Amino acid sequence: MCRANKPDKSVRQVCERTSSLSEKLMERCLNSTITSVNAIEILRELQSLTSEIIFVQKEHSYVSKLMKSLESRKKDLDNFLSSDNYTVHWFEKYGFGITACVPIKEGQQLIRLPRRAVFCVENSSTCLREFITQDNLASSMENVALCLCLLGELYQGDRSTWRDYIRTLPSEYSTFLYMDVADVRLLKGSPIIEKIVSNYLFTCRQYSYFCRHFIENQTVIDIPNFVFCFDDYRWAVSTVMSRSNYIPHLNGKDKIMCLIPVWDMMNHKSGHVTTHYYPEVDELIFCTMEAYKPGDQIFMDYGNRSNDDFFMFSGFIPQVNLNNKLTITLGISSSDSLALTRKQLLQAFGLSVPLKCDLRGDIESMTEFFIFSRIFSMDKDELNKYLVDSESNSTIIKLQLSSFEFNKEIASECKALSFMINRLKLLIAAYGTLLLEDAPEWNQLTLTQQNCERLKHHEINILRSSIENIQYIMDNSYDVINNNLLAVSMNCDSGNLTWNSHSVLILQICFELHDESVKIVVNRLFLSVVTMQSRPLFDGAFQCLLPTNVVDASDLRQIPDNQEVFVHPSTSQSVTIDILEYVDANNHEDAARMHFDEISTSNEATDSSISSLRTVSLHNPDP
Repeated sequence: MCRANKPDKSVRQVCERTSSLSEKLMERCLNSTITSVNAIEILRELQSLTSEIIFVQKEHSYVSKLMKSLESRKKDLDNFLSSDNYTVHWFEKYGFGITACVPIKEGQQLIRLPRRAVFCVENSSTCLREFITQDNLASSMENVALCLCLLGELYQGDRSTWRDYIRTLPSEYSTFLYMDVADVRLLKGSPIIEKIVSNYLFTCRQYSYFCRHFIENQTVIDIPNFVFCFDDYRWAVSTVMSRSNYIPHLNGKDKIMCLIPVWDMMNHKSGHVTTHYYPEVDELIFCTMEAYKPGDQIFMDYGNRSNDDFFMFSGFIPQVNLNNKLTITLGISSSDSLALTRKQLLQAFGLSVPLKCDLRGDIESMTEFFIFSRIFSMDKDELNKYLVDSESNSTIIKLQLSSFEFNKEIASECKALSFMINRLKLLIAAYGTLLLEDAPEWNQLTLTQQNCERLKHHEINILRSSIENIQYIMDNSYDVINNNLLAVSMNCDSGNLTWNSHSVLILQICFELHDESVKIVVNRLFLSVVTMQSRPLFDGAFQCLLPTNVVDASDLRQIPDNQEVFVHPSTSQSVTIDILEYVDANNHEDAARMHFDEISTSNEATDSSISSLRTVSLHNPDP
């Protein structure tokens, strides 16, 4: 270990105060269980302590010495970068980046770096390397080890062999570690809040852990009047989380986390990854993913990351991200009497509760959501049936439950699809009012606050696309069941009724009567009931498939003899079937609507509408 000088009195006081505050910080971390309800409050308490720590240590922070103007940092970057093909440039929407000096072809090799040019634990000369190998936490977490090595080089100042590279790094970042409570509150409704607070808590816990070690054992770092500052640690963590990559280990099996000078100056654009490591020459090589003219910014694709990863760890939201996703959490209440059975059936398909589903806006990403919702909506008998069936043929049952089509084999299908839509709508409502980029207030927001709004917009778009996917299934099922409703079979044994080019008209109607406080609401869900029953109509003249849970209301209302009315008992939604004689075969729909208007008038309806209308011609059956 290194030998340290005895600190002066003022530094001892700072260390004592730091020790006291870091112990409180550790205690708060250990006693916190983060939920969606308390996440903001926990963050507020943690930042209250870290803000005080930063204030106490403000005269001793090493990273504060990196703070400089854009012009000064540009000069350091220019001194560090040496290439005829590219140079560094400040871009308003991106910050510093790389710009082309000459025409560059797509696929052209632009950067070649040998292993010795990347910053990793093995290439670091800091005396903290010995501490890292002996400490359980540091040796087991490569990102933490790299942070400590970076801090060790920062502490050495001009004596560090990595001084020039460190001088090119920002003095602060736009990562979650620099967000305040007000910023995080803007993310109301987004599941990223819990993720932010959890990661902030982990960082605080790491800092408190190392702070205790460095204060108790002052021989670890041989620097006069040294203080282990929170501001320095969050800077190192942010540097690693936003700029690190991997190269192969010399053993050819493992990977090494590292920082890559020059390469880490390029900004992200969705495309394809063009950075590779070639063991045969032991070099990292970056090739351009598109052609560039002089003055163009040179981009790279950072790889498969969601928007919340970009936001938290890199501090921006890409304009286009085909890899974006939104994780929703689905649970089963402990008060549900069928909770155990539902969980057993979910476990049969490798799913656990609470279930986290990654939605991407496409229907293929909703597989687990469909399975959960169908199981969640089943009654006892249906659950037991599927549980038994899953034991003998789980593959087929899983295909049924994950189907992207209306599954008429599942009695609770409508309930399941309704649950999915309602759940997604509730999630959207939780976001509250969003601020659009063309609003006058937009330019008053900080960059972090603007990214908060962008993140929410993208997440809500995923939820809306998911709703559209479900609605499409319901719309298709609506047409299918309407066709079933029109599957009329002539009953030849029903008597001596004779049909002459009559039309059967099925109306889904909505009445609001003067003398009744009843409003019959039209809803497509009504016709999406899967349990059908063949009903004889008009003295058995023909039969029609109708939902089993509707009741015949023909005797309860003053209706013509050629009309049958069926009403859903719980929602008052209705299906009306009429027999119309002498209808022009070329104008069924207009005749049907005229007929409906007559019904509305005769019932003194104040508000009425046709949700759907289908007609079919019935001719004389063969003798």
